[in-house]
Amino acid sequence: MPESAQLVLELSNELSEISRLTESVDEFCAQHHVSGQLAFNLKLVLEEVVVNVIHYAYTDSDAETQRIHVNLTLNKQQVAGEVRDNGRAFDPLGMAPPKLDLDLESREIGGLGIHFLRKLMDEVIYTRNNGENCLRFVKKMV
Repeated sequence: MPESAQLVLELSNELSEISRLTESVDEFCAQHHVSGQLAFNLKLVLEEVVVNVIHYAYTDSDAETQRIHVNLTLNKQQVAGEVRDNGRAFDPLGMAPPKLDLDLESREIGGLGIHFLRKLMDEVIYTRNNGENCLRFVKKMV
């Protein structure tokens, strides 16, 4: 593993970008010898977060300004991720956890992506600065 490595992506606000996201994370993790489980968890978390941004952050206004920025930074101590968008303000960490003890028919739709993020990462922080949502997460290397 290198001293430090970074993956930087700018995605359009389109579901077709999810495949580019997951392929880029796969390639980054393989190149830097990230374990298969951690690579899977990173892809799952990033896919869930970015899909939510695509579905909910923007209105149907000017598509040119609808960009999603994804950064992963890896070093020997941790991997840190960040997803930024300039869509509507929304703090996903303020959502109540899903009721996983209910049967499928009784559960409300949604909330699993944030649940995965909270469970799979060691630290998750949301901020809103200069008109941007910023969701950061950290997974410490053991």
